[in-house]
Amino acid sequence: MKLKRETKLIIQNELPCEPEKIWRTKEGEDSKTIPEGYFPPIRITFGPPITDEKDPNFIPLGNPYNKQMTIEVTPVISWRIMDMKTFVSTIGTIERTIRQMEDVAITVFAEDFAKITPALALKNLNKHSEDLKIAIGNRVLNWGIEIMSAQIKPFGFSRGLNQSVIDVSKAEQAAKATRIGAAADRDATIDKGTGIAEAEKLLLEARAIGTKKLAEACNTTEGQIALWMETMGKAFEKAQYSIVPGSELFTSIAGIKEMLEKVKGGRK
Repeated sequence: MKLKRETKLIIQNELPCEPEKIWRTKEGEDSKTIPEGYFPPIRITFGPPITDEKDPNFIPLGNPYNKQMTIEVTPVISWRIMDMKTFVSTIGTIERTIRQMEDVAITVFAEDFAKITPALALKNLNKHSEDLKIAIGNRVLNWGIEIMSAQIKPFGFSRGLNQSVIDVSKAEQAAKATRIGAAADRDATIDKGTGIAEAEKLLLEARAIGTKKLAEACNTTEGQIALWMETMGKAFEKAQYSIVPGSELFTSIAGIKEMLEKVKGGRK
């Protein structure tokens, strides 16, 4: 007789093992020389992108993750032992159970992800997680355990790929900002030019009519009219100016324009 003890609490396992025990073979190393107690990550080769734009699962080809590539996939399984006697007599240990779950996960991933890109898989990650839970549940049926949940973590893309995506995003935002700034400058130049042309036209019309006639028609002193016209004339000499509401130049232009409208009969 021998006493065997296991927890009745919920057990949570990242597959194939906890992150600190993952061994990633570096370039030039033999993949077979993995230290004892360590495991290689689950790496899955995804399929090519969908090119038919009418397909409901179509993703723009410019998406950097919408490509065929091999990446790490990490499932997280939560489960618990319900019947200790059945558990010991069928699978025996937690370690063996984890290895069986890993085998099921690799099979499911190979079948599902070989047909789609990582971008599409991420889009439907909850569905793939549910499929994984069902598949593992079927494998451990009658083992005296219960699968509480199965979740696939967001994919572990390489640092180089992620950095390239960030760099592209920065470049796109910088280009967008440049385009917006250029458009704003162009519009401002057009608006400024239109305002200047209108102001010059008003000044020429006012000079043609004469300050005395404008004063008689609008009950405005000749001195005020002369001051407005002088302000506008000096502004044109400076070549660069802005017609801003509330400024002296704006007041001059508004006053001249109102008088001309009265003289022409445009407004009583």
